[in-house]
Amino acid sequence: MVTRTMTRTGVDSAGIQAEQIASDYIHVFRLVHRQEPRVRYLSNQWFQVNGETVHRLTLIRETERLRDIAQTQHIRATDKGMLQRLISKLRKM
Repeated sequence: MVTRTMTRTGVDSAGIQAEQIASDYIHVFRLVHRQEPRVRYLSNQWFQVNGETVHRLTLIRETERLRDIAQTQHIRATDKGMLQRLISKLRKM
């Protein structure tokens, strides 16, 4: 069970953590899929993502998986860029 504590500013610390988890997921989802996901915190560590109810740990693992995919996509794009520059140099010779 998650204990919800209030900070001095009156903000729910569990809510802040849930907001950060959702924010991280939304960011990497956009990078990989180029679409906007619908994410909503329900309560008690449960989120609704694109109409599907998922637990906080599942959302964190999915965020990590998407980060790996984003990194792979970035490396491939960089490799293609290097290859294109090499081809361009060879054509100029």
